[in-house]
Amino acid sequence: MPPECCAVLNNCFRRICSWRVPPNWSTSDWFDEIKAHGVAALWQALCDYDAGRAVPLEAFVYQRVVARVLTRHRQEWGYALRIVPEGAADSVPTGFNPSRNEFTKHNPAAIIAACPAYEGLLDAVASLPKPSRLLIEQLFWQERTEEDIAQALRIGRRAVNKRKHVVLRSLHGTLKASTETRKKKGSKFQNSPVEA
Repeated sequence: MPPECCAVLNNCFRRICSWRVPPNWSTSDWFDEIKAHGVAALWQALCDYDAGRAVPLEAFVYQRVVARVLTRHRQEWGYALRIVPEGAADSVPTGFNPSRNEFTKHNPAAIIAACPAYEGLLDAVASLPKPSRLLIEQLFWQERTEEDIAQALRIGRRAVNKRKHVVLRSLHGTLKASTETRKKKGSKFQNSPVEA
């Protein structure tokens, strides 16, 4: 291995080690994992390097190593966000099985039982007009892609994306307003004198 590549690899690991460790890994195991991916990416970069393209070797290796480890990092976080933590299994209702893809179905009772804070979100989604509500349910509960929805509606994917962002902004406003209303009601009850 060229000595300049060792320095590049150390710079990569210095940057990569500042990233958050995924929740399913111990710190030492995660660093071993990313070092293995980093070294593999380094060797692949050395094999793929073409000096005729006038790209410095150090920059080429750095980009390849960081990109490969970043991809691995995103995979682990994507997995971690989709699994049910060990302690949360007790709060999920009987018959609720994420391995059978029931986690992604629109089941308000199961969602509220798993996390009561979602009740406000479900109320806000229910208050949307039917086309907007269906779009949100298809994207987030049924996990359909924007492309699938666009083909079904015979419109462009960008149009679906624009609608999604409009609906999400609307939901954000609704949730913010309901939170402020709850805070005002809570402070009104706290400040009112108690009659004996």
